[in-house]
Amino acid sequence: MIQLTINLLANAVKFSESGTAVTIDLQHRGTWYELSVSDQGPGIPQQEQARIFEQFHQVSDQQAGKPKGTGLGLPISKRIVELHWGSIRVESVLGEGATFIVRLPEAGGEHCELRKR
Repeated sequence: MIQLTINLLANAVKFSESGTAVTIDLQHRGTWYELSVSDQGPGIPQQEQARIFEQFHQVSDQQAGKPKGTGLGLPISKRIVELHWGSIRVESVLGEGATFIVRLPEAGGEHCELRKR
């Protein structure tokens, strides 16, 4: 979970202009937790939003003047979330930033070995 949070925050900072806010929020929603990380960066084009979770894929027009990454942070984040029976998605509008939303179940739920003890 630490690596997931680091990856999402690092991307938010990377794509935000100096002096703009990066927001992290955690909400408990029934038997789920929802973590969101939002930036005020350039946003992600609609046609790229599904592909950003693919290994080595980067949205090149957003990279202007930004440190080049490996294209592995979001795929690794997605895998971490899936291994914890959760989901990750992005909501973004060009020019208005991006929000990554992670849903994770509470410990002890139907999916979890803790419940069987």
